[in-house]
Amino acid sequence: MKKSDDYFDVTQKRLIKKSPATQNNQNQSVLGLKQLNPPLTTTSLGPNFRKLTKNSSTQRSTSASSSPKYKSNNNPTISKNSVLLGNSITTTQIKKRLYLGTLEGLTTQTGFESPKSICGNSASIPSEDKADENNTAGEDEESSMEPEADLEPSGSKQMKSVPDVPPVIKRSESVKKGELYFFSNFESGNLGRTKSISSSEYELYIRPDTNNPNYRLWFYFGVSNMKKGQRVLFSIVNFSKAKSLYRLGMTPLVKSSSRPCWERLPEKQCYYYRMKNTKNYALSFLFEFDKDDEDYYFSYSYPYTYSDLQKFLYNIECRKLPYFKRDLLTRTLQMRKVDLLTITEPENLQATNSKPSIFITSRVHPGESPASFLCHGFISFLVSNHPDAKTLRQNLIFKIVPMLNPDGVFLGNYRCSSIGHDLNRYWLHPEKWAHPTIWHTRDLLLKLKRETSLDFFIDMHAHSSASNAFMYVNHNDDIAQKDDQLAYPKLLDCKEKGFSYNDTRVCRDGSKIGTGRRALGEILQVAKHCYTLEVSFYSFTQDSSKQVPFSQENYLEMGKNVASTFIDYYKLKKR
Repeated sequence: MKKSDDYFDVTQKRLIKKSPATQNNQNQSVLGLKQLNPPLTTTSLGPNFRKLTKNSSTQRSTSASSSPKYKSNNNPTISKNSVLLGNSITTTQIKKRLYLGTLEGLTTQTGFESPKSICGNSASIPSEDKADENNTAGEDEESSMEPEADLEPSGSKQMKSVPDVPPVIKRSESVKKGELYFFSNFESGNLGRTKSISSSEYELYIRPDTNNPNYRLWFYFGVSNMKKGQRVLFSIVNFSKAKSLYRLGMTPLVKSSSRPCWERLPEKQCYYYRMKNTKNYALSFLFEFDKDDEDYYFSYSYPYTYSDLQKFLYNIECRKLPYFKRDLLTRTLQMRKVDLLTITEPENLQATNSKPSIFITSRVHPGESPASFLCHGFISFLVSNHPDAKTLRQNLIFKIVPMLNPDGVFLGNYRCSSIGHDLNRYWLHPEKWAHPTIWHTRDLLLKLKRETSLDFFIDMHAHSSASNAFMYVNHNDDIAQKDDQLAYPKLLDCKEKGFSYNDTRVCRDGSKIGTGRRALGEILQVAKHCYTLEVSFYSFTQDSSKQVPFSQENYLEMGKNVASTFIDYYKLKKR
């Protein structure tokens, strides 16, 4: 069966044809990273790096032995233009304290409404000499985290969207080359402040979620004004979580102005550890800049911004498809759109029709960007000309809210909304003034429960400490109903290589009673099947032990398979 040739490249932000020539262009190495020999040693990491404990060293060596060098479909070639640090650090002395440059002349190039609101990303972050006070890291994926004492909630500076062409950073003529600028005043950016430790070492502090100092995980920032060949040790020193995929081999992503495809740093150049004499967790990584006229960007995971979604939906709308409908569900506290998509054949929306309905939500936690790639792939497949997509549109009604927390996504938060609330704990009793996206989505689901046959509710997330994709399933004492609840995950396991049925968990944790899955499934009973779909920020297991990092295309393909599995579940006759 021939698949649709239309493919939306999130990084390049344009529709392209999926041809061999295009694939070759996508496969070019972004920064041409390679590992040095000898590898990084703990003696080169500076005063703030404490040697890994015996247990963590054993864990990392086990992971490294079971995982080959990363080579994904997006990054198959390694060039020799850029080299990461070995055990020697030599760089130009930084004579002045670090400070942020400001972005000048940013304009929105989207062709539709520009996000205009107050944001917590600081446009000017000075470096400081005083170190952060102790803070406590949370242990579980959804547990609360202790606040960081000396980091205040984010300020109120105006944010602008990052244009497709990276802006030119305006630099002072009195600042010499090699005195780095750090900046994060762009959409979804996050960097709290910086601190110079030595001429070649910098401490970086994540800005906590807006109005909630407990969550510090997502980072996305830029660096400029470097020298070609300059070698730097970066240490992000205030993570709020102990459990992390960095312990299993995950590394930060990097791209530059002229090379917009994200690449992972080599595993041997990155270390995640607990800092000496503090309760903070830190990530140290070494990097050598291969050009001096570019801006470099580092990120926790593949970014997927509010503007990325708006452009994607705008492009679909321009096609004027009869089976695609885009409505405004509500607006956020900062007046951003919350879209409601309906994908089905028009005749299925007639009052006399009673086709089963599937309800999909995503990105309630703003830092979980892989969830948006899943939802993106899900939508792209349903509106394509693929025969399976046509079968699904003829037999099912799909309702999709692709971004439940646009404010948090725009601000660069990890888990919370603009007022510091974890929206995935308010499904039972949302306040319309404080949680408008949850309130209106819940109200719509209750309406669909009364008027239609709502079979599935699936909430898409990303997991920061587990591998593979898997589902959380509600507990059920009835054997027959339990088997029915597990039927869809079993079918998805057969179709999608990155999904693991063995990792799927029946969960009745009392602390999660306010989540969409439990509140809508167990209490309100709006749908027969309510799931939380989790996908790893990092990798999936292949051939029993081999860890394969997820690429953007892997996430998009998984979204497609989540949709096509409904054909198997409903035993629909393919066209």
